[in-house]
Amino acid sequence: VLFDTWFSSPKMFQEIRTLQCHCVAMIKRSKKVHYRYQGQMMDVKQIFQANKKRRGRSRYLLSVQVEALVDNERLPIKLVYIRNRNKRNEYLVLASTDPALIEDEIIQLYSRRWNIEIYFKMCKQYLKLAKYQGLSYDGIFAHTTLVAVAYMILAVQERESKDDRTLGELFYLLLDELSEFSVAEAILQLLDLFQEAFAN
Repeated sequence: VLFDTWFSSPKMFQEIRTLQCHCVAMIKRSKKVHYRYQGQMMDVKQIFQANKKRRGRSRYLLSVQVEALVDNERLPIKLVYIRNRNKRNEYLVLASTDPALIEDEIIQLYSRRWNIEIYFKMCKQYLKLAKYQGLSYDGIFAHTTLVAVAYMILAVQERESKDDRTLGELFYLLLDELSEFSVAEAILQLLDLFQEAFAN
């Protein structure tokens, strides 16, 4: 499970582990959150200051094993400190609940989260994900599902396309085509495209 600093906390790590899943997340450099390191409770800044950093152009500055204490239970976590590409004098902290992962794997896994951000941006900007005005849960769920299906169809079409069109142009072409139809006709057309895509 991948997530950013908004959701990362020892409690969240524990909840994910109860589901038999591991997670990789970026954590805040907060003085309020402590981990057990070498027998002492320390925040991530204190852990960083207490260790010698890797020199040269290494992908990471420091890697340490710590424990998160949640409800008197110990959860092993690997912390990986990496350089902030936007601010060279600062660092970011990644955490993994799977200590068996090597540092490069943790960095690579977290970098995949950017594709999720691109997905949401595309859905909001081109497929009107955030434009639904209803208050019905079923309506919101149906709208979100249709947006996801439309994105998948476009992604498959873009992957199979041999011409020089970009994914962004395909979005614009689809929007222009849908503007000429009613919502019901647009849904039927999407379902037909969906069936054709999986028939091949």
